[in-house]
Amino acid sequence: MNCGKMSGILAAGAFICLAYFSVYLGPIGFGNNRMLYFSPINWCDLCSLDWHNTGSLPSPVYAIVFLLVSIAALSIISIIMFCKKDLEIQEGEF
Repeated sequence: MNCGKMSGILAAGAFICLAYFSVYLGPIGFGNNRMLYFSPINWCDLCSLDWHNTGSLPSPVYAIVFLLVSIAALSIISIIMFCKKDLEIQEGEF
């Protein structure tokens, strides 16, 4: 399961499209702000979080827990992928 060099760019593009969709097109298509629950980029904007527990936007606790779980999962995947990869060590003159 080796990803190419373009996978990071594609993932960033997908997150940017999701952020744009959830802010501008999500309320038009779905009639509410529920799409903000799926867009981690929008959680960086403090106005996109529900500070008064109304339920219409993601809460700060939801955002922090989701981001911490994502960081842990991606770290585990990175460690597994790194352990499976061979390292090429070359001896030579410096």
